[in-house]
Parts: sequence; C-alpha cells; structure tokens
Amino acid sequence: MRSLRGNIVRIFIMMSIANTVLLVIMYIVMLNYVVYRIAAPLSIHRFLPTIMQHYYAGGQNNELHHAIDDRLRLYGVLSITPPRVADRNLHIIYPHNLAGTAIVLDDYVMQYRITLPNQDVIYLLPYIQPSQHPTVNTFYPYLFGGIGVGMMVTVVISAVVGTFFSLRSIKPLEILTNLSTAQNTIIPVPRQLQQQLPPSTTREINQLAVAIDNRDSEIQHQIILRRQLNADIAHELRNPLNTIGGYIEAMRDGILNVTPARLNTMYDEIQSLHQLVDDLRLLAQTDSHEISYTFQPTRVCDLVSKSHEIMTPYAQRQHINLINTCAIDAVYIQIDMSHMSRVLRNIIDNSLRHSNPQSEVIIATDATDEHVMIHVIDRGCGIHPDDMTHLFDRYFRARNTKGSGSGLGLPIAQAIIVAHHGTIRARSELNVGTTVTITLPRYGDHEII
Repeated sequence: MRSLRGNIVRIFIMMSIANTVLLVIMYIVMLNYVVYRIAAPLSIHRFLPTIMQHYYAGGQNNELHHAIDDRLRLYGVLSITPPRVADRNLHIIYPHNLAGTAIVLDDYVMQYRITLPNQDVIYLLPYIQPSQHPTVNTFYPYLFGGIGVGMMVTVVISAVVGTFFSLRSIKPLEILTNLSTAQNTIIPVPRQLQQQLPPSTTREINQLAVAIDNRDSEIQHQIILRRQLNADIAHELRNPLNTIGGYIEAMRDGILNVTPARLNTMYDEIQSLHQLVDDLRLLAQTDSHEISYTFQPTRVCDLVSKSHEIMTPYAQRQHINLINTCAIDAVYIQIDMSHMSRVLRNIIDNSLRHSNPQSEVIIATDATDEHVMIHVIDRGCGIHPDDMTHLFDRYFRARNTKGSGSGLGLPIAQAIIVAHHGTIRARSELNVGTTVTITLPRYGDHEII
C-alpha cells in the first residue's frame, strides 16, 4: 500500500516530466511551423517577381542565378535564402552550385508551378526541407541532449519540492491520526483536536479536525450517557425490588398484614419494572428496525380521546386537570394506533410529572391541508435551555427531572413518529412551561371514502 507522501512526490515528478515533454513537442512543432509555413513561403514570394522579370526579359535558365544573386545583394543583411528553382525536367537551376541535380517533386509538399512566356515550365520550391534546415539540424543534438539533462534536473527539483509540500500536507494528518488512535481515557470534557493542530493548517484539514472532534465529543457523550444509564437502570430496578421484597418478607414473617393498599403498592412497583423492561425491549427493536406497524386511517380526536381517557386517572392522583380540546373530528391520520397512543401517553406522562399540583395540562390540536399538529402544553417547571439540544438523546435525563425515568421515553417516541413520517419538537421556558408538538401527515378525505 502506497503512502500519501510517496503519491504526492510521484505526482510532482510525473507532472514535471509531462510538462517538459509537452514544452519540447510544442517547441519542435512551432520551429517546424515557422521554418516551413512562414520562412519558406516568404522566400518564394520575395523572389517571385525577380524570377518572372528575368524570364519576361528573355533570360535563360542558365542565367537565372545572376538575377537572383543580384537581388540578394540588394537585400544585404536582411536577406532571405532564395527558393530552389527547377526546370520542367526536374533538374535544379538555382542554386548554381546544385545546377543539374535531379529532384523528386513529391518530396516537396509546397510547390509553385510557373508557366513562362515561352510556354516553358519551372518549379519554385522551398529552399530546403524543414528537417534539413541548418538551424534545426544543428539544434536537434543540443535539443535532445537538453531534454535528458532537463528531465534529470526536473525530477530532482520535483522530488525536493514534492517532499517539502507533502511534509507540510501530511503533518496535520499524522497529528490527527495520532490523536484519533491514542488510547486516552474518557473524560467528561472532550478534547479539542482542532486546537492541537499547527496554525498553518489548511481549511480542509481544519474541517476534518473539527469533524473528528465532533465525532469524539459525541462518542464520549454517548459513553457517559450509557454509564449513567447503567446506574439509572440499577437504581430503577433496585428500588422496586427492595420495596416488593421488603413487603413480602414482612408479610411472610407476620410483621405486616396483607392489605389492599400494600398489594396496590407492590403492584405499582411491578408495573414500573414492566415499563422499564418494555422500554429497553422497544429500544432494541428500534435499533434493529424490527418494530412492525399496522397503519390504519384514524381520526385525530380518537387518538387524543383514548390517550386522555387513559391518563386522566394519573392526572387526578396528582391533582392536575388534564384537558382535551380536540375539535377536528373530520380530520384523519394514518397511524398505528397502539404505537402512536403509547407515544402520546408518554408525552402526557412527562408533562404530568413536571407540572405542579392544581395546574393544567392541555391537549390541543390543529390542522393544515397537509399536516396535523398535536400539542401537549403544561405549566410546569420547564426545561433548562442547555438541555433542549439533548432532549431526544437516548439515556438523557434533564437536570430538573422530577420522579423516576430511564431517559428512553422521548427517543422511543421520536423513532415511532419518524416511522410515521412525522416530526416532534419541543419549546420550553424555565418556570413557565413546556409545549411538545407532534406533526403528522394528514390523510386525505377522498382516501377515506
């Protein structure tokens, strides 16, 4: 497995070599283009009038070199190499030192065929093929030699530069890796990874550090909550068991008589144990997506009335007035009645436990064309603002919680509501009260029919 540092260095080297080769190719192409497409045609057009004047004046092929050389001397230092001239038999007329040399016309991509006044024919050709140009011919050995040296220098420089940049880029990642894999003890306050990085860290690395830190914070928070859950479950199990065991032992020994009140007390403790076990089982089913739902169109007021009827005795025992204000009889929602009734009862129970005696808990409803809202409003102690963000976290118990509870009710309620394609949210103010709102999709009247 290759390291990221090695990959960065290799990328630098490959890019440098590719750029060098590309520049060389571009240079050769441009050189050939200048020589063959610009310089050679320019020389032909520069000397074409001189050649035509020579023949119109009655000059002969063997005298052409005098006319061209005379014109060439007039150009002086600004002279351009004259083109080659061949007769109809493809023998060179100019330059004079090559006179009589036979040529192959197909070797020249650029050709000018000129018909003379005497109906004879001559050919004007580039003075030399680009590959034979003295400048290119002289330059090529140096060019390819320079390519080899340049590539070696480029590889060395790229390796040095790539190593430097890779060290700067990899160092923060190494720090993050060390921090992430370090076997640190879990502490209440999570470590801030991004504060331990060098100040020159790039934006992406810093974002990664923040993400890792948030992950560690959440993991530590969950671990702390799980530890608290173990303590809470042990406490919740110990108290009812101690109460039931104490009553049974006293009755068995004849210290206490069996009375309906004492049996009711033991029954309530057993029910609380059942509730705790049922919450744990339902939470496990939620995690494994094993909860089955039977969705049926249900009137909103039927759901509210059923939960109100079940929770009214509990409210009366706490001297709290539980009020049902549902007035949207014709509005339906598609729900699993048993699960959604459990959710609503759980929310009402929370409101009752956090309300003061002689106060009210109101169940209100309203609807739009697409949604139905169920509100549970209390005038209790409220929730601390710092606890609102963790209200639906598993195993979380608010700091001003009254009575017992495992911290599983609201997370379970949220999971069930999400399965119904709904949402749950809470608004609260300390010493004023709390409003919990369940929002569910409305079931259309035409679907009911």
